Amino acid sequence: MTEYVHTYCPECDEEVRARLHDQPARLYIRGEQIAYTETVATCPACGNAIGDSRIEGANLERAYSVYRGLHGILSPKEVRALRDSY
Repeated sequence: MTEYVHTYCPECDEEVRARLHDQPARLYIRGEQIAYTETVATCPACGNAIGDSRIEGANLERAYSVYRGLHGILSPKEVRALRDSY
């Protein structure tokens, strides 16, 4: 199923219904290169990738989740739950 997001394309200078797709990406976290899958919005008119804070925030969380998994670090939700249990 193809997903879309309504966002603004700075290249076209207009609101568009951008197609979302996943692609491999890499990000350095604490000096370590982490491979993860990022979601990218693509303008249907010009084909350029569109930066959108809603999408980028989710991408960062995905990358940090991979990093935490590799190093056995608890997620923020797990830390809160542990704190609440005491």
